[in-house]
Amino acid sequence: MGLYSPAPPARPFSDDKATLLTSWWITVMCAFVIVLRLVGRLIRVEKLFGEDKVAALVLLPLFARMAFIHPVLLLGTNNVLLSDTDPLTEEDITRREIGSKLVLISRILQPAILWLLKLVTLKFFDLLVWQSGKRRHSILLLASRIVLALTFLGVVIANLAECQPFAHHWQVVPDPGGRCRQGYAYLLVHTVFHGFTELLLVAFPVAIVLRARSLPASRRALLIGLFALHLVSVVIAAYRVPRVLEDDGYQATRTGWASVEVLVATFVTNTLVLGTFVRDKGVKKRRFRYQPPPPEEGSVMRAAKRGSRGGRAGKMGLDEMEEDMEEDEEVVGGVVARRKMEGRRTEVVEDEDLERAKQAHHNRASSGSADSLIPRGGGFSRDNTGVMRTTTIQVAVSQAGERDPRGAAPDDVHGMRLRPADGVVTARVQGRLRGSSIRLREMGALPDSGS
Repeated sequence: MGLYSPAPPARPFSDDKATLLTSWWITVMCAFVIVLRLVGRLIRVEKLFGEDKVAALVLLPLFARMAFIHPVLLLGTNNVLLSDTDPLTEEDITRREIGSKLVLISRILQPAILWLLKLVTLKFFDLLVWQSGKRRHSILLLASRIVLALTFLGVVIANLAECQPFAHHWQVVPDPGGRCRQGYAYLLVHTVFHGFTELLLVAFPVAIVLRARSLPASRRALLIGLFALHLVSVVIAAYRVPRVLEDDGYQATRTGWASVEVLVATFVTNTLVLGTFVRDKGVKKRRFRYQPPPPEEGSVMRAAKRGSRGGRAGKMGLDEMEEDMEEDEEVVGGVVARRKMEGRRTEVVEDEDLERAKQAHHNRASSGSADSLIPRGGGFSRDNTGVMRTTTIQVAVSQAGERDPRGAAPDDVHGMRLRPADGVVTARVQGRLRGSSIRLREMGALPDSGS
């Protein structure tokens, strides 16, 4: 017989019930992971990317497989030991013929799930290749897609072409032989092609990350570890083969390990994206952020350089990978940098205004000038921007015809004159408690109370 072995004895359905329940649980869990990815993406960016749409497509073969596997485990297949002492009834033969036909379809749907998950990963690499800007990476990505299509086609051919004539796939009596009831050629081809494509999905992005010298070593190690998760799927596929051979290709054993393989592949494919949701990284929809009015006279133009890493909302799949490379901000990064620069500038302006105000106060005290209209204890106030504001008004009384101490010509009006004191800092138009920006001198002379 070589590779093939005698058929296993028939077992009651009660022995296979645990496998059926486990397979359903795995199917629901895989669907939950995929739906969680889709809902999370819609909440964050209100749209689905290309890889998300392919992931949604996985749900079709995922549930279709269980729609066929469930009756297969109930009805059985033609891989059963025939006994002369306990022959199968006509009803048993019919049931097993139906189950053998359905298992052929399920053996196409199971690799369809795995290969669609691989395509999700390849779609995720699209922007990575675009970012690298190297033509050879684009060629490698195209070649990977071709390899993916050819390997899936090879698995389907191995499933259908192993047994000839084709009708022997579901023949129960007489025994059609190991080729037609155990499907070992399909099992080996599926395992080899699955492992090869998984290794390809690891080697391709790891080679790009290793060449990214700008990334810290810790970031590169993290990304390589995330991509290397595909190796877990290779290990499960390799472990599955001897377990199936030891059990003579019993269908419940094959179904159980195939379900585990689907579960691992689903988690490996979606771990990177779900990780961005948990850490609140990656691409997100734009949120309203308050942006203060631009500062005067270009004093904080240098802050724009510090904000050059902002505005990355247009990126798609690469953001999920770059969440480990750098933080993703859906706001112009220059806003934060500008606020920091304005804070530093405020401290400088504040010191300058304070020194000028102290000098003006010293000059007034030495010349015996009148007290300020603004109390000295509260003469300095800050507006909402943090810039120092100070306004001081000095009142001087002079007789008509008397020359101004500054040398100005006398006015023809009798009365009291008001003018701003020396060293006064003119207040800006904006801000609270800024004082008056109108010089009282322009109001003219007030009438003399004694005239």
